[in-house]
Amino acid sequence: RAGGNPFFLEQLARVAAPPGSPAADDGAVPPAVAAALAAELAALAPESRRILEAAAVGGDPFEPGLAAAIAEMPEPTALRALDELLVQALVRPAGAPRRFAFRHPVVRHAVYVATPGGWRIGAHARAAAELERRGAGSVERAHHVEHAARPGDEDAIALLSATATELQAPAPATAARFHAAAVRLLPDAQRERRARLRRLCADAQAAAGDPQAARETLLGALASAGPDDRLAL
Repeated sequence: RAGGNPFFLEQLARVAAPPGSPAADDGAVPPAVAAALAAELAALAPESRRILEAAAVGGDPFEPGLAAAIAEMPEPTALRALDELLVQALVRPAGAPRRFAFRHPVVRHAVYVATPGGWRIGAHARAAAELERRGAGSVERAHHVEHAARPGDEDAIALLSATATELQAPAPATAARFHAAAVRLLPDAQRERRARLRRLCADAQAAAGDPQAARETLLGALASAGPDDRLAL
């Protein structure tokens, strides 16, 4: 996250939450870092700030067309806004055509967590829809679906489950996250289905080296499991 910047590294080292922990998602930008970025962000034109926020949702590196779709902005306007971001050195070319990266990962993180929660849900939904329109695979779309899907959305549950299965071996921690997201979307009435998804989630958590989380997931699954699932759990 420090991106090689010693000031960011010193400040991030003062944060109690370890990198990658759930608490780091909304509390890992130290006040000194936030203050250092606040003046830069306040000086931006509204369109540039909107594209920067959309890019933070889209990913790092990001593609301007996707950021424009997330921001609900015509691409020519988005490209003019991108020019200001390049002049201010908040983003930089990423070494490939139409690919740009944030100056430092912590800048992207700070911009992302500062966006309003309701706007962020809509932004992830627009990102997922645009990526689907472009023919992107489930792995590329799953992160956005995770943040935007409504409870009971069967298409989202299927996509998250399929992505988790695909990532079970190469990236078990991410697979566990997507399994857990699918469980959250399932209606409470589907007790046996929830138990089966929790079992898959526990498998991924164990493979990721977190046996305590796997055990807690299995115990939670037992509480709602049907007779056919209890022995496996």
